[in-house]
Amino acid sequence: IRTAGIGESGLETRLQPIFDLAGGGLSVAFCAHEGQVDCRLSSTDGRLSQERLEELAAACAEALGEDFLGYGYDSLAKVCADLLRAQDKTLAVAETATGGLLAHAFTDICGAAKFFAGGVVCCCNHAKMQLLDVPECLLQQHGAVSPENAVAMATGAAETLGADYALAITGFAGPTGGARENPVGTIYLALFSPAGVWSRKLSYPGPRCTVKQRAVNAALDWLRRELVRAQRTLRV
Repeated sequence: IRTAGIGESGLETRLQPIFDLAGGGLSVAFCAHEGQVDCRLSSTDGRLSQERLEELAAACAEALGEDFLGYGYDSLAKVCADLLRAQDKTLAVAETATGGLLAHAFTDICGAAKFFAGGVVCCCNHAKMQLLDVPECLLQQHGAVSPENAVAMATGAAETLGADYALAITGFAGPTGGARENPVGTIYLALFSPAGVWSRKLSYPGPRCTVKQRAVNAALDWLRRELVRAQRTLRV
């Protein structure tokens, strides 16, 4: 059982009532990694059948709601890709602090051209203005690491590349940079969608590589949740 957006202790607390109903024979193992937690259910002594394990897994998925990512080993990007394909939508990305890591997550998937319009890595302000039409006055007033710039980057990526959705990431991945109001580890995300555009502020401790990966995973999970809600609306 793959999950996203919930910690290991929170996941265990949420699922423990289901595990208690299983009786004996159930083995549970958790594995946490960069904003995701996997939960493996098995019956090492064979007392629980495959069918019973699947029933327990289904109950876990229902209890988790939007925190449930899927069964097996699909990545966050793969889950997003499948949702985009199912809804016939496309995605664009704009990055500074993550330096193309977000785009790589999608281009690592076979057939990415069917849902991924492209990405822009724009670390300097001149590139943001030239490639994404971010207004110079906005950068001067709010700075490159700000919710306003993140929103402008996401909007510019969607409009420039003709995508239905767009993600943007900007921030200070460290170890240098930062300011009192935006210390090292500060990340701003933005999500452009047919329903609107929003920003989020996150703060991650740790080395540069960890901050970058956690920022990418947070952006992917935000997109996934928005796509799940959109799919639910379509079904209604």
